[in-house]
Amino acid sequence: MTERLHALRATTSDGWSILIGPVDVGEGQILIDRYVAPNGWTPKFHPLTPVDDAIRHLTAAKNPRPVPEADFYVALRRAVVCHPDNDGVDTARTRALLAHIEAHRPYRLFSGDEECMLGECHHDRDDGRCPSVEEVEPICAGCSLIVDTGSEYGPDIVDEARVAWPCEPLEQLAKHYQVSFESAGVHG
Repeated sequence: MTERLHALRATTSDGWSILIGPVDVGEGQILIDRYVAPNGWTPKFHPLTPVDDAIRHLTAAKNPRPVPEADFYVALRRAVVCHPDNDGVDTARTRALLAHIEAHRPYRLFSGDEECMLGECHHDRDDGRCPSVEEVEPICAGCSLIVDTGSEYGPDIVDEARVAWPCEPLEQLAKHYQVSFESAGVHG
């Protein structure tokens, strides 16, 4: 039997957190003992899902909603990798650009009644979500301040540090690599 891999989340009392991994439980425990606990961080293991299982779960939705941003990210990553200045995927420059792009993904926000948001209402659901829950404009996950406090309601979005998606860094990269948001169906 194969050891299951995990991501180890280490969180400070101020709400800062980092993900470490993938690690097995043994490696994670060594990191906790040597670095996490002695420096005042709180550890928590999150099991990682194997790619094949994740794909099965991600595509199992009864009525999947299109995600136009996915097409934009594919086009932008392809443009970065294929650009002559970057010399393929095996250079530090290309890997850094791809990591930077990944950090600026849209973070989905929803509005609605608390019971509806938590799925505790009695409204009919066509696609698994209460029809009174509405998706609002996304924010940039890399530019906005998102604090994971561990509450049952999810992370806190700090209003004064909320940045709309697509953000300026992503717009600059798209402009440089001549990738259009509109061609992917994204309205910025």
